[in-house]
Amino acid sequence: MKLILIRHAKAEERKKSDSVIDDFRRELTRAGIRRIERISPILHRLIGPIDYLITSPLKRALQTAKLLHYQSWKSAKWFELESLAPDTNPKLFIQWLAKLALLKKKGDATIVVVGHEPHLSRLVGLLTTGKATATVVLQKSAMCVLEFKMPGMGDGKIIGLFQPRDLRRISHPKA
Repeated sequence: MKLILIRHAKAEERKKSDSVIDDFRRELTRAGIRRIERISPILHRLIGPIDYLITSPLKRALQTAKLLHYQSWKSAKWFELESLAPDTNPKLFIQWLAKLALLKKKGDATIVVVGHEPHLSRLVGLLTTGKATATVVLQKSAMCVLEFKMPGMGDGKIIGLFQPRDLRRISHPKA
């Protein structure tokens, strides 16, 4: 199974007075939308077709996922999961992923996940070391590619980590 974790693009700033509900409604900025529109073809070229596109329910992640879905992965099955919200335990997503793999017999699936920090970094930690400590840091619009036979804690390998500058370099290599 290949799991591609993508942090949402640049969003509106969070105000100190914002409640949790307001945080759910923060939208992508114009710069965030442009960045996803620019890197979407690069991601498609690097990853190829995918089976599933799974996103956090927060608006900025939904917007990022919708842009990726529309521009690169229209045929992917779509899921919106509470277990990808920033304050949830990453183990919940791993449990959901394991059920999907068993139910669909999709141990060879390619799955793109759009979420938030530090949740995604903790997820990487659980999948690669078995501990919910951040082993990588994903900037906005960054991508981490993991590979494992079946989702479990500590069984995964990081096979790629691309920050936005890396994706820009791929799209515009220097001669």
